[in-house]
Amino acid sequence: MTGGVLEFLFLLRVAHKESQGIAIAFPSKQTPSGSALVHVRLFAVDPKTLAVDRYGFLGTYRGSTWVNAMHFEGNRLIVGTNRYTATFPRFLTSEEPPIGVIFP
Repeated sequence: MTGGVLEFLFLLRVAHKESQGIAIAFPSKQTPSGSALVHVRLFAVDPKTLAVDRYGFLGTYRGSTWVNAMHFEGNRLIVGTNRYTATFPRFLTSEEPPIGVIFP
């Protein structure tokens, strides 16, 4: 593996909500270009079947976005990035976009 691949693997974030589901976030580039912005890909995974139930995306065009922390509070998924904090009201059970995006 190259250093870039290892660096991206260490940025993987996982949060779980009992047996209801797993949220996975990782950095992603749209192109292999060195100057391409990094965005965050989010997935909701069913823990019983490992099927992806939801796919999401976080990012800005003002610079690369990285996940610093991610956890569940009740049914809400809170995702803290280097650019903002996004709250998904029912990440595991709906396709609702994030609300309460707070910029530092």
